This record gives sequence, C-alpha cells and structure tokens, in this order.
Amino acid sequence: MDNKCLATATFVKEVDDLFDSFDGVTCSPDHGKLLRRHLTSTSKHMEYGRSAVYKIKTWTFLNKESEPMCPPPSQTSWLITIGAAKHVWKKFLETRNLN
Repeated sequence: MDNKCLATATFVKEVDDLFDSFDGVTCSPDHGKLLRRHLTSTSKHMEYGRSAVYKIKTWTFLNKESEPMCPPPSQTSWLITIGAAKHVWKKFLETRNLN
C-alpha cells in the first residue's frame, strides 16, 4: 500500500473496530471480528476501550492545506461513549449479577 494511504487506512480500521465494539449481536465473534460480540467478562472490550481512548485523543484532522482543524464533535462523543460504557459495565453489569 502506498504510504500516502497508510494513515487513512489505519483510521478507517480504528473506526471500524469502534463500531464493532458497540455493535455486538452474538455471544461469539462475528465473522472473525473479535469485538463484534456481546460485552462479557472474557471479551476484549474493556482492554480495547483503554487503547481506543488513547488513539482517539491523538486523532488529528487536517484541512485541504494539510493544516490541523478543530476536533469534530464525533471525536469527543466517542470518548464520552466509551467512558459511559465502562461506567455502566462496572456499576450495573457485573458478571455475578448476570449469572
């Protein structure tokens, strides 16, 4: 792949993983996608969430002149969504309550 495309490809993969982590409809990974499943005590969602927060905070969007732009609202919203999921999981969805 051309190096010019690498940043975009990496970003698209990160966003795809984010959507997968909140779109699990089965108990096991869907089509080999480890995050596209229910959040469980054995799934990789919480581990992934920690690394995703770091990545999202480092996103930089550029305008046509390759100058940094203000972060879009979606960047902040992803951070809020991940934080809320962690909070709800800790407070209300402990595995002992699900058994």
